[in-house]
Amino acid sequence: YEVQADGLAALLPAFHCEGPEEELAKAWSSWLARLSARVAAEDREPDERMAEMRAASPKYVPRGWMLYEAYQAAEQGNFEPTRGMLRLLSKPYDEQPEFEAAYFRRTPDWARGIGGI
Repeated sequence: YEVQADGLAALLPAFHCEGPEEELAKAWSSWLARLSARVAAEDREPDERMAEMRAASPKYVPRGWMLYEAYQAAEQGNFEPTRGMLRLLSKPYDEQPEFEAAYFRRTPDWARGIGGI
């Protein structure tokens, strides 16, 4: 595993702005370089590393904005979002392409300024 020169570019979708300011970008790049060196030193197969990471870190984690949407729909008598979240969170470590667009993303802009979400 080696971090490419544009390794930070892969992380940009996680930011709620165009990207980190210069100082933060340097810190992220430095961290990515250290991670790359550590991964290379361990000399493990990528598939083994990915399996270990997936077993320890769920892909789907309930976020306040997700619950808020489900609560709002339930108050209107629509329980399908709640049922969907139940299906999703029953297997949070698994790949679930049917939920990818709805739940594997950053906090939507509408929810960023709402307290408690």
